[in-house]
Amino acid sequence: MWSVYETMFAWLEQSPDYELDKSEDVLGMETVPLEPLNALTIPYEAIETFDFTMFYPMRKKSGV
Repeated sequence: MWSVYETMFAWLEQSPDYELDKSEDVLGMETVPLEPLNALTIPYEAIETFDFTMFYPMRKKSGV
């Protein structure tokens, strides 16, 4: 799971065109499906694979 975050944020840091939109009225979201199994009830160290959705709003950098 952490490699997904590292890859996404590394891409954003290197992107000449896009940046994370941290505006006050903009929200990001991460979701974890609760069916067929509530993954939030499993101890972290027991999880081998992850099924989650990430939504981080990006925007074109100013002047691009």
